Amino acid sequence: MKKIFLLIGIISFVLMGCQTTSVTTSSSDDCFKTYYDEVRGVSFITHKDLERGYFYNLKDSLSGERENISIYITDKDLVAWADYQGSDWIFINGIVFLDSNGNRLALDYGSRTDSDVKSGALKNVYVREDYGVKIKKSDIEKLEAILNSSKVYVAFLGKKSTGKMELKSKYINAMKLTFEKWKSINE
Repeated sequence: MKKIFLLIGIISFVLMGCQTTSVTTSSSDDCFKTYYDEVRGVSFITHKDLERGYFYNLKDSLSGERENISIYITDKDLVAWADYQGSDWIFINGIVFLDSNGNRLALDYGSRTDSDVKSGALKNVYVREDYGVKIKKSDIEKLEAILNSSKVYVAFLGKKSTGKMELKSKYINAMKLTFEKWKSINE
């Protein structure tokens, strides 16, 4: 098993070293990374705990955590992004945040950005769907209130919906910091 991880690591570094990109990256002391895509002319600011990884399954397996929801800043907007992975399609068309007090916010005005069938190392087949939504200013305050609750849950909407998953405090804190960063940019 260790040899497989080592082989994957070596191949990854070789492949990443060979790729060319128009994206430049900078980090700051406040745990945020800024990605600037000069081709698209847009900046993305992401908290380190909400970054998308290259190897979703590997990172997931090693850390025991599932990073499948994120909030990041693009220019002056807040964007929520979801990555669904499972054995069957849900045709994701929304994200719902819930709290322990019964408050609910559906971000169902975005779009599915990717859908694909993948196969894992053990020949298991699974589906993967991505969904992105630019959060309306009228929903930002509602989402902040939910994130300040004692328990925060997220679920993905679609033809079939997922069960609600409790967000870990690490992700909640990173989302709160992202809101603060967004406010400081828009002052």
